[in-house]
Amino acid sequence: MASAATEVLNQIQTDGYGTTGGNLFRGNERPADDDIPINAVFVVPGAAAVAPEAVSGDMAAIAYGPIQVVIRNHIFDDAQTKAINIYKALAAADFSGTIGHTMEQGYPVYLGEDTQRVYRFTINLTLIQNAADLNPVSISWFNPTLWMFYLDE
Repeated sequence: MASAATEVLNQIQTDGYGTTGGNLFRGNERPADDDIPINAVFVVPGAAAVAPEAVSGDMAAIAYGPIQVVIRNHIFDDAQTKAINIYKALAAADFSGTIGHTMEQGYPVYLGEDTQRVYRFTINLTLIQNAADLNPVSISWFNPTLWMFYLDE
């Protein structure tokens, strides 16, 4: 599996809700300028991978997230419609290299508008990977009794 945020970004692009580098970006939300449009989507990586919440029987799983997707637009209805469509697409997605994912809210959350009347919504999700599928080179150790460890993305 590519990094969890990259998987989400690729899914949004595949579903037709953005073009990487055009109006779809990986990383923190950034102000509009010549390279970043007002009407944009940002996929913000989660900080850590968490293990024990997704253990089923003898299978340990790693949860990546939450990954935040921020949708912004200068027209409220357009921002809301795009957020709902992205939410539905991500909820139905089959992310490669995962055994599932969870949507952290039941609906996109309205964050409000900024001083320039740009409307913002957020979606948070977590991708879950079977620990047995991890590339042993990508982590230096794994102890399923630990609650959290950091991975290189």
